[in-house]
Amino acid sequence: MIDTIKIYTQIDKNLYKRIKQQQTICQKFNESTGELFYKIVTDDLKGTYDSNIHVGVGSGMKYNFVNSYYLEIECSPHKVLLGHNAFNGFYDLRLIANKIINIVSAEYGLDLPKLNHWLLGRVDITKTFDLDTQDNVQKYINSLKLLSYPRRKISFYDTSLNCPGSYTTIKIYNKLVEFNKHDRSKLLRFTDFNIFEFESKIKGFVRFECEIKSKKLKNMYGKKYIRVMNVLYEDLEKIWNDEFMKILKFEDIKNNNIKKRVKTKEDIQERLNSRFKQSKANLLYSFFLTIVTDGYYITKGNFSESTFYRNIKLLKECGIDFSQSNFNDIATVDFDSMVDFDPFSFKEVI
Repeated sequence: MIDTIKIYTQIDKNLYKRIKQQQTICQKFNESTGELFYKIVTDDLKGTYDSNIHVGVGSGMKYNFVNSYYLEIECSPHKVLLGHNAFNGFYDLRLIANKIINIVSAEYGLDLPKLNHWLLGRVDITKTFDLDTQDNVQKYINSLKLLSYPRRKISFYDTSLNCPGSYTTIKIYNKLVEFNKHDRSKLLRFTDFNIFEFESKIKGFVRFECEIKSKKLKNMYGKKYIRVMNVLYEDLEKIWNDEFMKILKFEDIKNNNIKKRVKTKEDIQERLNSRFKQSKANLLYSFFLTIVTDGYYITKGNFSESTFYRNIKLLKECGIDFSQSNFNDIATVDFDSMVDFDPFSFKEVI
């Protein structure tokens, strides 16, 4: 589903001045009512958890608009409209962009440009999955601590991981923990929001979030300016899919007619023995154990580039899963304790 978006448009000097004059009034108005899930702010959003609507105006030079000004809006429409972003979200970018434009237009009492004049600067695509218990979420996230992504640094925390980049930023985190940290105290003010029922529902939820930045959008569409009207959810979902496949070391195994990934030692040996001669199967099995013991990049440094990538390709073609590889000593690994979870075939919470 769609979470945070940033949209922007070109405006003239008159509209720029009127918005600047109204900004302080709008902030005070929203803070005093206490009846809305959001307030309009002029500073940057604190993070993807922020429920405010950021409205910014300035010189058009920022977006290469000649002799004019820009207006940009950034927010999570899901949080603005529903107060949370765990489920029951939106998949139509045009629909939610139009709703946000109308909200800002009403707050300022101004006629803003119509949707066909707005451009997309950022969009977050997220998928949430129900692993049933908080313990399963924790086990799953803990099992990812040796993951890597080419030319990026992954930061791990107790209940999440974060992989920032100039084109996309990838996050996996415990949704209940994130909600309690950032949203719970705010939503306690609303008597019509049953916070205890909500928390009970999202126990066991793990969230996969991909922030798609301006560079990636321009690269995907091959254009300097991307009109909101022309963006399809399917295109954005493909980026989500590609990015998480890369970090989790998956591939689309459907093309190889493999119905199930294997990850236990016994199943891996059986799969390799069924596809290769004994000597080749043994070599690949040993290579797999090295991956899960030492990690992806240490193993890569101990093999020639051609051998390493050839072995990786063969393992993937066999549907062998080494994405969950937080092991110190393979002899002590309890494979049965690993959470059997594949975000590419698991049903998304909607």
